[in-house]
Amino acid sequence: MRKLWFVPFLAVAAIAVVVTPFLTNSEIQGSLSPEKFVKEYIELVKAKDHESLVDLVIDDRFNDDREVKLKTYKTLEEGVSPLEDYEIKNVKSGTKDKATVITVIEYEDGSVEQVPMHLVKKDKAWKLYISRGNALDDEDFKLIKQPDGI
Repeated sequence: MRKLWFVPFLAVAAIAVVVTPFLTNSEIQGSLSPEKFVKEYIELVKAKDHESLVDLVIDDRFNDDREVKLKTYKTLEEGVSPLEDYEIKNVKSGTKDKATVITVIEYEDGSVEQVPMHLVKKDKAWKLYISRGNALDDEDFKLIKQPDGI
């Protein structure tokens, strides 16, 4: 009879182990500043962690189709020079639910771009927002340096 109390205890412990990291990640994600979100996002880009990246992006081009986003991001990465370094230059805050983080990104091929990273809050967490429009048309986008050899 004494062993019966142990089974419910194990069940509760197992649930806590599964649920706690999820809740903690949600709380951390929701408390990040726009700058910290962008830093974490860029580190995931550098690590080529596509599985995590797709969950941090709202991309109007793919109608919330996670698998299409994942496949497209992997394919697009093949034709782009890897990210070497970055610097956050400025944060333009529109509202408490929107921000634009101006980031200068250096690539291994020597090119340097100023990239506006538009963020929106969804479910209390920052997400990178990518619209259907051309990113090069954004007034905050600038090609600072061409790739080496061009």
